[in-house]
Amino acid sequence: MSSATPLAGREALSVRHLRDIQPGPGDTAKTDDAYIIVHPSYYLFFQKKPYVIEPSDTKNITQSFAEMDFPAENTMLNLMKFYESREMAFLSSARNDQKLVILVIPGKYERSRSYLYKPDDENDADEYARYINEATFGADTVLYLESQDTNSGKIARKDMATLIQYLKQKNVQNIFIGGGYVGRCQEEFYRSLSKEWPESSIALMPELSAFSPNDLTDATAKMLLMPDMKLNVTAANYFIRNGGIKKLSIKPNLKTASDIKVSLVAEKTDPAADNSHKSAMENTGKLNDPAVENNETP
Repeated sequence: MSSATPLAGREALSVRHLRDIQPGPGDTAKTDDAYIIVHPSYYLFFQKKPYVIEPSDTKNITQSFAEMDFPAENTMLNLMKFYESREMAFLSSARNDQKLVILVIPGKYERSRSYLYKPDDENDADEYARYINEATFGADTVLYLESQDTNSGKIARKDMATLIQYLKQKNVQNIFIGGGYVGRCQEEFYRSLSKEWPESSIALMPELSAFSPNDLTDATAKMLLMPDMKLNVTAANYFIRNGGIKKLSIKPNLKTASDIKVSLVAEKTDPAADNSHKSAMENTGKLNDPAVENNETP
């Protein structure tokens, strides 16, 4: 397991900060692809909601949520459960698969009013750091950076320079982005990265890219979640490409994650399926809803 220098006021993360490493013999990540997860598990740790999952000695917050059973008609919670479970499985696979994964941790989160699990005293566990540590097993191939603020996906200019230099040294060819939220913090990071890296080599992973519940209606959530409680990737692609949930200022490439393996071939969406989804989505009245065009963050 990696060692990490504790940051002020924070339980030590067992994954390393990108600034602390250089490519070399001990850097074992596969180099063709890099996976960047913006604000992992933001929904559970920072999203204001009418409930908070109590910490457990035996399970981290995300594990507890992933094992909960919700009524089938509670589509929103089941959709959030899909996103959280999928992301946790992806992070857990990094060590075995030697994937290069870079986490963009919410900046200054310990002091943020949005953080739902502030320790009461210095002896309490930092539940967010605990989740990151347990999900990644301290894998050497998982690194992290911090965004400039909890509610922003932008990273400091010096950290972006460090990231680009590292990716070039590793001969990375493709960058796949997940995390949350689509059209919010994730988009802020995407826009910043695309100024420094060829946009044709950057793509979002719909199955690992969460929409904010604030941007969803029950109708759109039902379009995104199939009866088997998995993501309707065609609908997710449509919403991301066409801004049917939240107006996007970018039209990112999309790559499909399948069983946590990412295909390098852009997903070909059936035009007929797109049209049928478009008709249904337009009937929700959400496509032209001015409320989805606000700039609420993250």
